[in-house]
Amino acid sequence: MTRYELIVVGGGISGVWSAYHAAISGKKVALIDSSQMGSGGTGRSAGIHTTQLALKIDVKLSIRSLELYEELASKNDYEGLHKKLGFISIEESWMARESSKMLSELNIPYSLLSKDELRKIIPNVITRDSEVGVYTPYDIIINISAMYEAMRKILKELNVDIYEYSSIKGIKKIDKYILSAKCNNNLEFISDEFIFAAGPWNKGLMKQLNLWTPPTIIYVCQVLLFTKPKDMKILPTYFQDSHIYFRPDGDWRFIVGNGYAKIIDNPDYCPTRIEPEYVREIAEKLFDRITNPSEINIIGGWTGPCSTTPDGYPILGKVPGLENAWIIDGLNGYGLMRAPAMAELLVNSIVKDAWQILPKEFDPTRFNGLKDYEPKVLELHS
Repeated sequence: MTRYELIVVGGGISGVWSAYHAAISGKKVALIDSSQMGSGGTGRSAGIHTTQLALKIDVKLSIRSLELYEELASKNDYEGLHKKLGFISIEESWMARESSKMLSELNIPYSLLSKDELRKIIPNVITRDSEVGVYTPYDIIINISAMYEAMRKILKELNVDIYEYSSIKGIKKIDKYILSAKCNNNLEFISDEFIFAAGPWNKGLMKQLNLWTPPTIIYVCQVLLFTKPKDMKILPTYFQDSHIYFRPDGDWRFIVGNGYAKIIDNPDYCPTRIEPEYVREIAEKLFDRITNPSEINIIGGWTGPCSTTPDGYPILGKVPGLENAWIIDGLNGYGLMRAPAMAELLVNSIVKDAWQILPKEFDPTRFNGLKDYEPKVLELHS
């Protein structure tokens, strides 16, 4: 048996940042992942980080997460971890005026760009007379592979023990306390605290362990990859009317998606291939917004599992019925923007015994007594 002060279950964005914050607070930490760190939903994300979100609490989380990415890159000299390209949301003018109010209130630098101004910075993108662009210049895209390479190195330097391809098969529990967790490789871990940060895999794992089962909805997102001419200028852009987004991926490619949500029962059975109907839908919407669609070609794509909740808000806090187990889940495809800051809040609440710093909207106990709920994905961000 190996003893730790905190065990983090899951090596996605929530798990690695939970382990990081706990380790820098001085705790002896182990991170356990049933596969390889970053191989789940996070590793298949589009890598966009923006502060242009609809809920004030999410904007604040995004601001803090952005600061944490900047700190991580600067402290460890990881220049390739992210690029500051900005983010443009193309909206009807009345909507842009409304959405920019929160940016002003939270002192986020932004500009409202006219059709002519948009044509100068994204000349290959078609905008309509009634539309303007909300531009936040300090938003970033994240190199997911580089982030995981950096986090793996940093966690090891912080003496975090990483156990990959280790699946928890059982636990020992007395009353409201988990004492230890036993894995498939005959390893058993004793710990004072446990954080369940396995994203879409939390639900099945916690049900298997006969713990509180989070009322999450698991769904599939799909992303397409296109080639483009080197001189075609693409910035991270979102179109409010069609809900598609794109962002550059090097000089010759760009990524396109729309937060597509197909509900599934088990993240292990996430489809591996892009659906032909999705390709047609995205291509039609994309071609409607590109000046020379004949110059671009689809070359592939990928899928990834996400989890959300019946009310669309994340779950963050103590697992109901347990005193030393915590959960972070239901980030609804916004893990890059939410998770680093949410993990910081969670770890601080554990270290400082300060439950009041956790957002009440995210409290897991709000679902106590919920038996039946419609499995659907609520879009709270656009």
